[in-house]
Amino acid sequence: MQYQIQHNKYTLPQLIDYCVFILSKKDVPEWEREIWLFIQLFIDDTKDSFNNKTSGSTGSAKVITIDKKYAIASANKTNSFFQLQKNNSIHLCMHAKYIGAKMMIVRALVGEMRLSYSEPKMDALCQIKDDIDFCACVPLQIITLLELSKEGNENIKNLIIGGGAVYEKIISKLLNHSTQYYQTFGMTETISHIALLNISKAEKAYTILPNTSISKNDKECLVIDAPDIGVKQLTTNDIVDIIYPNQFLWKGRIDNIINTGGVKINPEQVEAKLASYIHFPFFISSIPDEKLGNKIILIIESTSEINKENLLTMIKNKVAKYEVPKDIFVLNTFIYTETNKIKRKETLALLHN
Repeated sequence: MQYQIQHNKYTLPQLIDYCVFILSKKDVPEWEREIWLFIQLFIDDTKDSFNNKTSGSTGSAKVITIDKKYAIASANKTNSFFQLQKNNSIHLCMHAKYIGAKMMIVRALVGEMRLSYSEPKMDALCQIKDDIDFCACVPLQIITLLELSKEGNENIKNLIIGGGAVYEKIISKLLNHSTQYYQTFGMTETISHIALLNISKAEKAYTILPNTSISKNDKECLVIDAPDIGVKQLTTNDIVDIIYPNQFLWKGRIDNIINTGGVKINPEQVEAKLASYIHFPFFISSIPDEKLGNKIILIIESTSEINKENLLTMIKNKVAKYEVPKDIFVLNTFIYTETNKIKRKETLALLHN
């Protein structure tokens, strides 16, 4: 078996030696060191598993142990879905401490494909000059690419987007490109994605990968079974509609549901309606209210002055009456996770500071 990384070819003994060499160098940047640390661990036959921190999708964030055999099974499913073959090219431009990036490495190694990588910067997609069969990114990277090039990057054949929701105003810009864009659904517990949505074909439903089955619990939350990757009756916090045995619509997260005056509001669905019209980072939340129990509010991140009256008038024309925010708050800056997701609870707390 031969490994191809950054235009260099290695036998297994050569790759083992190179990992030791590059990790001994003091001038290797932290993001690149993470890549080689994982490669070193993955090709080490004396280790059957690796650890990764969860994002909190199914509860509190924690470190879990992932068996290599399950990671390999997951990689093979994705490689098969995208018809990736030996000597195809995979590019990594996400940080290798996260499961999505680690699985890009695994897909390349087990598929004997050419793995290239670059610094996980916001404009990383713009810097890719070689033809790439398969790449992955986070929403912020695709947003940056489209800001710099309406055509995207035509060097990339297939691009999966994970780590956060892709709103309609971004999706509309991804149609009619030569690149095939996909939104992923997954988490660390499922060893990267278990379902894909083809944005380029304007799909609305996620299609699950082979050897995966889905159901719902009594709270309408998705339950996942995928024995080949070690997932059994995994209950998520994601509210879904199962429209076919192998397809589902994602509606939001149960831990974000707002009960206002006895009406349950899904903030993600309201945000999706407004995403094309509010050109600042924002989210829908709530604060206690004597009459309603909780009242809907809109929180915007901006250092510019916002005309709240005009904004509210626009919102009333875009959402249902019970979804209209009772108040609008503006903060100079939000609190974000390492993967650039808004920390809703922590940001909401800033209103009281």
